[in-house]
Amino acid sequence: MFNKPASAQLASIPGLYQTEDIPLKQKLIHLHFFIGGTDFFICEYNGTDTFWGFVLLNGDYEMAEFGYINFDELKSIRVNGWQEIDCDLHWQIRTASQVKKICIAQGWNLQDHSTGKDHLMRRVNNYSINRESTDDMIKAGRFNPCLEITFRDRSGQYTHKLSAGTDDVMDVYREGRETYVLSTNSSLGYIGLEVLEGADKQSSIFLESHQVKDVIGCEDLAPFNAIKRMREHLM
Repeated sequence: MFNKPASAQLASIPGLYQTEDIPLKQKLIHLHFFIGGTDFFICEYNGTDTFWGFVLLNGDYEMAEFGYINFDELKSIRVNGWQEIDCDLHWQIRTASQVKKICIAQGWNLQDHSTGKDHLMRRVNNYSINRESTDDMIKAGRFNPCLEITFRDRSGQYTHKLSAGTDDVMDVYREGRETYVLSTNSSLGYIGLEVLEGADKQSSIFLESHQVKDVIGCEDLAPFNAIKRMREHLM
């Protein structure tokens, strides 16, 4: 195991069953272990070999759940003979309702880590869509200009290149610090989602027509719900 937690960290975690009267949303997550698309969020510890917390295996949000985790098994994990599970050195203790991956899996609203208030997803209107400049197109080696979105959030104004096509319908939503750009093309049947945070592009997913129903369930889902379902498949 990389960055094995210190004895003092382990000693500060409540014992098994000591938080059973605390609602799931309010349980504190004391440690975060991860490897690839798998995450372990730790709430309780028996002092020897057993944790209790939230487990997300291989990005499978539908099967993610709270349960028991064997510490010795975590320490023995080896992927490809060398990759070990890691303990998040930058983790700050927070409630389960302030952990994005847990909220997605549980269908909760994400809460702000500093204020404790819910992050509600809302439609954004303060943005513009334009074609990139000819100079940018040439520098990027493109034969046609791509689209750009310019938006303003609490931290400033930003411009990002988009993968969307000129005939796509755009829907823009924001939840917390993240801006979601959903592009749909009813003629070709595809849907794309790009996630932006300030000056950074966090992730994206593109679904071809034959993939749409398998991922989001139906082809005419409201943009708000399509974003929520598609982001479950983001890494």
